[in-house]
Amino acid sequence: MKKGSEKKKVKRSSACAALCGILLAAVLAGTGCSQAQTTPADQNRAGETAASGKTAAGIAAETASTGKTAGETAAQTAATGETASETAAIGETAGEEFSKPGEEKEYKGLIVIDPGHQQYGNSDQEPVGPGASQTKAKVSSGTSGVASGVPEYQLTLEISLKLRDELEERDYKVIMCRDTNEIDISNSERADIANDAEADAFVRIHANGCGDPGRSGAMTICQTPGNAYNGHLYEKSRALADCILDAYVLATGINYEYVWETDSMSGINWSQVPVTIVEMGYMTNSEEDLNMQDSQMQEKMVDGIADGIDAYMVQYGQENETEENETEEDKAEENEALENKAEENKAEENEELENETEENKAEENEALENETEENEAVENEKEENKSEEKDAVENGSEENKLEEKEAGESTYEK
Repeated sequence: MKKGSEKKKVKRSSACAALCGILLAAVLAGTGCSQAQTTPADQNRAGETAASGKTAAGIAAETASTGKTAGETAAQTAATGETASETAAIGETAGEEFSKPGEEKEYKGLIVIDPGHQQYGNSDQEPVGPGASQTKAKVSSGTSGVASGVPEYQLTLEISLKLRDELEERDYKVIMCRDTNEIDISNSERADIANDAEADAFVRIHANGCGDPGRSGAMTICQTPGNAYNGHLYEKSRALADCILDAYVLATGINYEYVWETDSMSGINWSQVPVTIVEMGYMTNSEEDLNMQDSQMQEKMVDGIADGIDAYMVQYGQENETEENETEEDKAEENEALENKAEENKAEENEELENETEENKAEENEALENETEENEAVENEKEENKSEEKDAVENGSEENKLEEKEAGESTYEK
């Protein structure tokens, strides 16, 4: 029987892969999107792995290699209901259960959204992870748009609120780490919200910035497998990062950068649930900055992130349900075993009591029999003694009479 702690091979869900392949081919065909050139700023991405270096063009090539056009694949998946958006339309998304009138609503999952940063940063220090000696500022105010002038904390909240509404429309339960800019909440405290809620996914919304104004694109961030605080969650966090980034690029046409694996983010290190940071685009790139302020583009951004969460939940939502069922089965088996053991112990105790009672009865009967025999022997002895005494008395009387007779005769003779 599979246990929840069992290691599984990291892989993207079939729904995620199907969704990514379909949409990316269409996006690239319409936009001519190409991979960003590597810049010196890449050197700061110390956690990047070779496996995460795929490009949007690479995904498109994978899709093209199947010999199907985006339209053909879309038609096929429409028939089988494999894409997140199409299955949502017919109410068959993974984990979705419809409540009957009068019953409490069932949700597809619990998502905690963290709109990155806040209006005023807090430079007070906090550990980068539970028990860590290294510290970082509790939270910063983030970057700002070079063309729009919009601060990152404002953009992240705007997108997060729209994402909340979209996820609720898709039957998720959503918790927001903040719903206002005028707040002071540290990165570890934001992670605690997700931990306390036991969220299925903790999605942190950010926008990027760097010294190269020509750099553009989206990336996601998660921990490494060797993270000292939550390395056991790497597989799920990496899958969440992959699914969201793939779906986001496909929905928006924004350039695909990579999934950055790093253990330097305190908001990730403190998380005890699957977590990723979504860097939606570069606010230091004028075109991308203004693009992210457009309402129609924001709808695509929100849809892309939500589609990625759907794809992730297709895989891990079902897995969690299976694990919960297995846990219930294990509990039932344990309870049955305990009940059987209790019955066996009770039967053994009853048997011991019965044996002990029989032994006690036998001992009592034997004692009574012995006592009766002793009493009978005493009575018999008494009777014998009485008889002997009677005989003795009678013999004595006879002897006395004889002696008296003899004495009388002797006196007569004289």
